[in-house]
Amino acid sequence: MKIKVCDLVPGYILTKDVMGKTARPIMPKGTLLTQKMINVLKEFGIEEVDAGRYNSRKEAEEGVKEENQEMATVPEAFRERYTSAVGSYKKMFQSWQSGSKVSVGAVRDFFIPLFEFIEQDPGKIRIIHQYATKEEYIYHHAISVGLLSGAIAQKLQLGKGTCYQAALAGCLADAGMAKVPAHLLRKSASLTKEEYEEIRNHPVYGLKMVQHSPLLKSETKLAILQHHERLDKSGYPFGEKPDRIPILSRIVAVADVYHAIVCDHIYKKRKIPFQAIEELLEDHFGEFDIAVIHALIPLVAHLTIGSKVFLSNHEEAEVLYIKPSAPIKPLVKIFSNNEMVDLESRPDLFITELIR
Repeated sequence: MKIKVCDLVPGYILTKDVMGKTARPIMPKGTLLTQKMINVLKEFGIEEVDAGRYNSRKEAEEGVKEENQEMATVPEAFRERYTSAVGSYKKMFQSWQSGSKVSVGAVRDFFIPLFEFIEQDPGKIRIIHQYATKEEYIYHHAISVGLLSGAIAQKLQLGKGTCYQAALAGCLADAGMAKVPAHLLRKSASLTKEEYEEIRNHPVYGLKMVQHSPLLKSETKLAILQHHERLDKSGYPFGEKPDRIPILSRIVAVADVYHAIVCDHIYKKRKIPFQAIEELLEDHFGEFDIAVIHALIPLVAHLTIGSKVFLSNHEEAEVLYIKPSAPIKPLVKIFSNNEMVDLESRPDLFITELIR
């Protein structure tokens, strides 16, 4: 039924899209209205909407509560365990370089307790990229990709055992780098064709290192082999077709590239999480599973209504509304001129930083 916006109260549900001046809706059908959303409708000059019956006060309050949640503070205990895990991985990696065999059990013993922190509160994962250093990137990368892979699997509602296997696959994905000449891992200049080909062999080396472990399932070992495969068949080592790349491989692929983008390297500077997601969705369009990227977004680029952000035009703005279809392209209000901008309809404008 038609309801005047001035008569709306938190808890109504839109039964039709609310359209603005563009082809995309300001708010889609099914949106549970909160007071901030009602204020957005008023600012757009919307006089009436199609909305359903009023929901319970409890449900409306839950919606408001969810809007205003702050990013969880990362406790010192988590950081200490993370740092310890990086140190343990470094020692193992160096032993693999010297010819030692991979003990998946030993990796599991120091890594899974760390992942259990993420299991209980995935919000802890949002800033782990800030711990990485250029000099020890490869060790931080292993731990972070493992945590990201397990957290993505959890977001996709895979079983607990599968989440653990995803986490181990991410952690061990680059184990094969231990068989690559060490000087190539430190090289800051451009690689030669031969050197690049040697680097590209690391997934095969990694599989050989873990293939006899009974602690890893076959799909976990496959993820270690396939984490550089792409859905558009542009990946390596085999350029597999999409139907031959299972979910764990797709998860580790996204986690691996995301973490690489948000970290500083000897040869390039890092990007912020919002830019990394943008790059995955646009610059790498067709390469990755969209469902996996969408599972990653709330873990690393979480926005809420009322969040303060910096935009790529150096303006400061406030998030007014977030569309489920465009979680990093919200409707914002620019502080300097009170202009409301739908970032989904502005490919030239994007969020560069979240202001806490």
